[in-house]
Amino acid sequence: MLKIQFQCFKCSENFRIDLLHLPEKTSISCQNCGAALPLEAVQSLSKLSEMYMDVTDQLYSTNNFDSGWGISVVSDEEVVPSQLQHLISNSYIDNNGRKTLWEKRDTQTYSLDLDEVDLL
Repeated sequence: MLKIQFQCFKCSENFRIDLLHLPEKTSISCQNCGAALPLEAVQSLSKLSEMYMDVTDQLYSTNNFDSGWGISVVSDEEVVPSQLQHLISNSYIDNNGRKTLWEKRDTQTYSLDLDEVDLL
């Protein structure tokens, strides 16, 4: 099954959580140091998981053997966002004024102030 990989920037621990278990999560913390993932990120991951399962259920219920669709999620990145270079080269402000890495949400670009980044 699809798993989401997490990397704690505080202690460099990597761990994965199965997509099926994300909707029941009310919090996610590093298994090594206990650093907590922001609550909004946990809630968004839960919604992502539910939507992915809804799409696969819809496709499964409507597919025929001779026609239909299958989907999977693939990534060419190890961690989103990767530690600094990716943030510097691809930074945008979305329609709600929040920083985003996704160009399709772009309303304007911004330069990352390295003083804003907590590397520890």
